[in-house]
Amino acid sequence: MNKLINRKILLAILIILMLIPLFLYLLRPNQITDGKRPVLPAPTLPENPSPTLPQNQLRILRHSLPERKLGLYEGFVIEFSDTPSPSEFYYEAIPQTPINLSLEGTTILLSPKPTWNPDANYTIIIKKETQDTYGNFLDKDYVFKFKTVLTRGI
Repeated sequence: MNKLINRKILLAILIILMLIPLFLYLLRPNQITDGKRPVLPAPTLPENPSPTLPQNQLRILRHSLPERKLGLYEGFVIEFSDTPSPSEFYYEAIPQTPINLSLEGTTILLSPKPTWNPDANYTIIIKKETQDTYGNFLDKDYVFKFKTVLTRGI
């Protein structure tokens, strides 16, 4: 009887030891993207605003494109001076790729649908025809270039 109990206990311990790495793997943050938006640096306002740029012009303030490299599942955030209109947001992706656009306030997250092509060079152009919710146009075309990598930082 003791041998049977000892075998059951040993089997239970063995199963637990085998399941611990699986749980740790499932619970760890994803190394490609953890589902959180990238942290943007604090905005810096110029001391003397540009006299050629009208105050009611939509502008891109900053972006989160890291070191011009993205993982296959990663997206990047662009922050605008005002809320872009979802129906008046114009962009071009080269090479042509389906992209998810997620708008939240003055930021927009551009991410692949479902992934970027591996080891590819991309150009995303945010067109000057893009408007904010007040009908103000983007001051110029903005060009973002990046290369996809299997693991970011390599």
